Amino acid sequence: MTSTSPPGTENDGAIRGWLAVAAVALAALVIGFAAGWMLRSDGGGFPITDAPPIGESTDAPAAPEAAPERPAPLADRSETRVVVLNGLGVAGAASALAETAADAGYTDIEVGDTERTTDPSTVYHLGAPRLADRLARDLGLSAIRRRPDDLAPGTGADVVVVVGPG
Repeated sequence: MTSTSPPGTENDGAIRGWLAVAAVALAALVIGFAAGWMLRSDGGGFPITDAPPIGESTDAPAAPEAAPERPAPLADRSETRVVVLNGLGVAGAASALAETAADAGYTDIEVGDTERTTDPSTVYHLGAPRLADRLARDLGLSAIRRRPDDLAPGTGADVVVVVGPG
């Protein structure tokens, strides 16, 4: 007598084996996720807020958004005290740049010489970087620095330009 299995049941053992492996893998995944959730640096909880439930409003009206602060307007070019110093040692270098500044609308301009050399020509400011930036753009220069205390002391200049080779 031979024992015969009903049709379709000869692979039941293999299917049960794969189902067991899948169940163990799924359980490991769920346990790993839960452990990771609990071990997070924030304690694994949900954030708690004082916000009202969805659909409910608060008693206090919403604060209006503050407008972004605008910088104070720059002083007019005619009110900006400019000192142009020749750091090249070439006669007329500072005067030529001072004429360009005058053409741009600067009227309070002093011209002189300095032992200081810079490369390229540099606009220095003493707490007025926006004035220095505007003057640099007007003169076609790009180097802007904070003015050292020993550069043009006592002149009352808002900005100082030292003419260099570049």
